Amino acid sequence: MHFLHEKWVVLFAETLRNNMFVLKCNCANMMGIVEEGIREVARVTKNGGKLLNGFLNIKEDSKGFETIKKICSENDMAGGEKACLDKAIFEWHDKYFSEVEKHVIVEDIYESKENKLDLLPYPGEWFAYVTYEGRK
Repeated sequence: MHFLHEKWVVLFAETLRNNMFVLKCNCANMMGIVEEGIREVARVTKNGGKLLNGFLNIKEDSKGFETIKKICSENDMAGGEKACLDKAIFEWHDKYFSEVEKHVIVEDIYESKENKLDLLPYPGEWFAYVTYEGRK
């Protein structure tokens, strides 16, 4: 399985030099404020600048989504589960950037019985790791 295309390695290396921001917002303590983070990056990005943002996408009708929704609700992050849904993520970027490109890095069914490092991807369910590139 190929998780990261060499194109992104080059983009990460040139982040500071080229007025580009890289965010990773699927952290449990940020799920309720992802849109705010995207808006803030757009505010400080100069014309011609970029945001490269990576997300783990899952399906809304999955056990994994229900688990994340419950966790968000119990931890004062109601609505934060939307940070796992492609439609919401794309709309947030499109709202604050003039151009948005979506790149699917990997898409698969998580076959392991257990994810020892995180809650997602959920065993037996579809997931995709996607980057959203917003240009101002």
